[in-house]
Amino acid sequence: MARLLIVDDDKNFLESLKRLFRIETSYEIFSAMQAQDVFDEFHDLHPHVVISDYMMPGMDGLSFIKQAKELSGLIPCIS
Repeated sequence: MARLLIVDDDKNFLESLKRLFRIETSYEIFSAMQAQDVFDEFHDLHPHVVISDYMMPGMDGLSFIKQAKELSGLIPCIS
């Protein structure tokens, strides 16, 4: 099963995206509210697709996606 990782600091929006993807796809969905929280588990998650908010406290979406691509290679990322 394909894995989707969603990172967004807005809890309501994050939950809405999770519901949408559960209904419309067969992705296994993982989520985090802070980009920094993901990197400890990133290698275990092996996401196939990453969706990230652009403006988040701490690490912004572009920085997160840059680091995610360095860790994983060629994963599709949406910010």
